[in-house]
Amino acid sequence: MVCNFSTPAPFCPDLVICADVIEHLPDPNQLLAFVKLLSPCNIIFSTPDRNLLRVGIHNGPPRDLAQVREWSMPEFRAYIESAFEVLDYFVSNSEQCTQCMLARLLRSRA
Repeated sequence: MVCNFSTPAPFCPDLVICADVIEHLPDPNQLLAFVKLLSPCNIIFSTPDRNLLRVGIHNGPPRDLAQVREWSMPEFRAYIESAFEVLDYFVSNSEQCTQCMLARLLRSRA
């Protein structure tokens, strides 16, 4: 399936939820740019925590062949903070190793 992030939606949502999607995208920067175009009040991102999935630190390819990339919690936080302000960050489901983040658009520093 090909994702088209070049055309914004014809509405401006209060909340955008990206639940376990980002790890399946070859270029997750496109998703972040699209979310910015939507200008939501809040965004929820979730993705499996690579180090919880395999217990320990692992840098190899994902075991799930449908995934392009896995992030550890520090990696994912740093990645999202490059584009958004992180308001809260936690493991939402330890059995599924899901890291979850509440974020919002970066406020301009004028």
